[in-house]
Amino acid sequence: MKTSDVAAVHGLTGVRAVLKGTLAGKALAALRRRRHAPVRALRAERAARRDRRHGQTATVPAAARTTHRALYLVPAGPGSWPALSDTIESILHWEGNEAKVVVIDDATVDCRAAVVQRRFPDVEVLRRRWPSGGPPRIFPMLAWGIRELLRRYNFEVICKLDTDALVTGPGLGARAAEALSAGDRVGMIGTVGLRADGVPEDYTYDRWALSHSERWSPSVRRLAERARAGGYTGEKVHGGACFFSRRGLEAADRAGLLVWRPPWWSILTDELCFALALYASGSGLASFGAPGEPTVSGQAFLPLDKEDVPRAGKLAVHSVRRGTRGESEQELRAYFRRLRGGDRRGAAAIPTSRR
Repeated sequence: MKTSDVAAVHGLTGVRAVLKGTLAGKALAALRRRRHAPVRALRAERAARRDRRHGQTATVPAAARTTHRALYLVPAGPGSWPALSDTIESILHWEGNEAKVVVIDDATVDCRAAVVQRRFPDVEVLRRRWPSGGPPRIFPMLAWGIRELLRRYNFEVICKLDTDALVTGPGLGARAAEALSAGDRVGMIGTVGLRADGVPEDYTYDRWALSHSERWSPSVRRLAERARAGGYTGEKVHGGACFFSRRGLEAADRAGLLVWRPPWWSILTDELCFALALYASGSGLASFGAPGEPTVSGQAFLPLDKEDVPRAGKLAVHSVRRGTRGESEQELRAYFRRLRGGDRRGAAAIPTSRR
């Protein structure tokens, strides 16, 4: 796949087309992020030490495993606190006691346990001491968080939401659990194949990225071969709002695929890595975000008019960064906040989410 083809898929131009649309550009971007990782890790550790000195430490889970039908897993990078707090509020408003929220703190200062639990005391925070560098290389961080949840909790489903996703109606966890239990081979559901607006998903870029990684990495090649033997045909689920079954995750963990790490230079996204891991361990993907289904997900934009979300009974949306009529993230969040019953403190100042 040529750079021009990749740029066309993602609407990229100029330098961004080179950085995001070529293997060399992706590798250079990864090197840049790795260079800044030690500074980020040091700042996060200093903040954590201050919290410990003042007795503001993370909540320690009970010795006995607790049971929740749905766990909500939200990864948070630096600068995400305003968006993260809005996402957590949406989960707690619509799901209440039915959900347990867990944040993965990607070695941040603003989303550390002391900050999160000051506002949301019942939210657990799993802290990473070394930053992932952000998308697309967050599969190891998410897989680590999922292994922790498998060890600490009894649950049916993990609902993974990015900080630019929101819960928009009641019963999301229960609907996801029902959908995941419908077939023994369903391990992950979300927007796959067809978007909520009826537009088919295009996996050209993902297939190109996988073919390049397979060419240079024996471990990627072996995983891809196992996935294809399990029925994989090149699809993925949008990672901004997706749902995992415990059964599928446990099978992937037993196969050692939740400790597998893509090569540092790889441009494989976490969604693609999870698709490969699930197919390679005996499960697969199913739709939960097509027309008539409960969720909406688009790549850095909301593919439905915001007014159509409640009318269609949608229970989760991604991404609220941009609306169909050019609405900003602030406008979209304010609209969905009104559906929850009004503004909450600090909500008007929510900036655009970025990693």
